Amino acid sequence: MWSINSIIGGTAFRATYVPEEEEELVIGEGEGESGGFTLKPQYDNVTTVVVGDSGTGTFNQEGGTATITALEMGVNTGSSGTYDLVGGTMNLGGATNGAGDSTLNVTEAHLT
Repeated sequence: MWSINSIIGGTAFRATYVPEEEEELVIGEGEGESGGFTLKPQYDNVTTVVVGDSGTGTFNQEGGTATITALEMGVNTGSSGTYDLVGGTMNLGGATNGAGDSTLNVTEAHLT
């Protein structure tokens, strides 16, 4: 697992990361922490993406293709998760809205 806020100290926007296969990505993991991630252009074979576990997380996908088995957003009370899909494709196995706030924005893109 790669946790943006634990590696970059709480806030990271426009980070670039290419994961190993079947790895978990957590954005906004701890209470009071925030993190952001921008995808360009390919993100394949990821088991779980957590956006807003106990903090605030934003995942921006600008084009490209993301293949994600499970998307979890706004997991705990008081958390917030936002996934912005703009001009790309997300192949999604399933999504879960937790006890917090979740937003999925799809603009000129494909969600399958």
